[in-house]
Amino acid sequence: MSGALIRLVLFLLPFLLFLTWLYLVRQIRRGDGEKVNPVLERLIVWGGGAFILLFALGLFLYGQSTVMPDSDNDAMRYVPATIENGQLVPGHYEKIPKR
Repeated sequence: MSGALIRLVLFLLPFLLFLTWLYLVRQIRRGDGEKVNPVLERLIVWGGGAFILLFALGLFLYGQSTVMPDSDNDAMRYVPATIENGQLVPGHYEKIPKR
């Protein structure tokens, strides 16, 4: 039950955020284009920037903490595909050195 609820919330979250943004933007300007609340406008811009930075940080931290266990109980990390000397080196897993 909780798994279905989590999936439903994750599905509906972008729509809720969009409707909130739409409501706030309509509160900023009147029909004639005059700004009603410039503080709210700055708050939306800074809040959006903070959200983007936190999202990027979360993705980075998730990527750094995600490991794939090997059959020898050694942790492995995915190394994405790169181009070296004009040749495409496919993505692969490499062992993480033990500390």
